[in-house]
Amino acid sequence: MKEEIIDIEFKNKKENYSFEIMTLQSLFQRNLNHLLSDPHRLGFYIILIIENGNGTHTIDFNEYEYSNGTVFTIGKNQVQKYTVNENLKAYQILFTQDFIIKYYDEKQVFNSQLIFNDAIYSPKFQLTESQITEIIDIAQNLDFEYHNTIDDEYKSPILRSGLHVLLMKLERFKQQLVPREMNADFSDFFRFKSLVDEKCFATRNVTDYCNELNINQKRLNLITKSILNKTAKEFIDDRTILEIKRLLSNTNSPIKEIAYRAGFDEPTNLVKYFKNITNQSPSDFRSSLK
Repeated sequence: MKEEIIDIEFKNKKENYSFEIMTLQSLFQRNLNHLLSDPHRLGFYIILIIENGNGTHTIDFNEYEYSNGTVFTIGKNQVQKYTVNENLKAYQILFTQDFIIKYYDEKQVFNSQLIFNDAIYSPKFQLTESQITEIIDIAQNLDFEYHNTIDDEYKSPILRSGLHVLLMKLERFKQQLVPREMNADFSDFFRFKSLVDEKCFATRNVTDYCNELNINQKRLNLITKSILNKTAKEFIDDRTILEIKRLLSNTNSPIKEIAYRAGFDEPTNLVKYFKNITNQSPSDFRSSLK
């Protein structure tokens, strides 16, 4: 029986760190399989680097296959679950938004968060042999420094610098796979996306977002068109549908309850809205996942 999606916040035995790196083998040995195999919503960021092995990893309601050289970038508030594979050779890097904001300047924060933007990039991408070698080298250095017993004034700056290099390398590789011309519109788009992710169940009205962002609707539509080839309203609807699908796929909540949580006065309004955008009813979507 499906349970409510569990919210997982960042916890670290090292109290002063909002960063952690581990092998997946060590994670699977923590006797957390009952939790890892259930859908859970992240309160932090994860970079999952597959060095050797095959299997599947689920992000939101999509199951992704992985193999040698696969990298997953999983953002805050995304829902994931593991398929436990104790023979897998992989690194998992976890860090919080505060870890980035506290130490990076505005441009560095913007660039570092870009690869986690699931509206622009798929969370999965496949690296070449030479690319994954570069990434594994960085991960190994981070792993060595993090688990080094020396805990002095240099440790945190070294970890921050190493993570920054890793993020920039991954962004470079993603740009090579999906080229995008970066411009000032991206900053406004990220503000818009963050607001929609936070409030899509509260309002689906473009004007409400424009007022809060202090951007006129024509300007906002130009931004979303240039980046996604979608109107602002289409983007709001896409994110709302994604959140509804998360509830449908990862919980047993009745359609009526989901409708009220999603901000609909009546369940029938949710059904009409969902079917108009996806061409199937919420019940049909849920059944298709079985």
